[in-house]
Amino acid sequence: MNEIDVTLSVVIDNTTSECEQVIQELMEKHRLAPDTMELILERVLANIRAVKCRLYASAIISKQSCKEEKVEKIGTVEEMCKDLQEKGIHTTVKSLEAGDH
Repeated sequence: MNEIDVTLSVVIDNTTSECEQVIQELMEKHRLAPDTMELILERVLANIRAVKCRLYASAIISKQSCKEEKVEKIGTVEEMCKDLQEKGIHTTVKSLEAGDH
């Protein structure tokens, strides 16, 4: 996950706590049964968990697409060898894998 995803996750967690407090205050003010409060909290928390799941899924998809872009831009090892040879640097796949240039 990147910094934005982590920040959003923290914001969601903080919002969850605030929601619980507000709901509890409303329940006490209107003298509703504790069972009703629990049902409302469960529904709110389920929605919040769904948002967090979508956030994590988005982060994973984003990270995967970044990896795919890097692979497309870098190309194969053979293509890199050919590119280096065109620039006057003679190398082989084995020397690239070993870190020798």
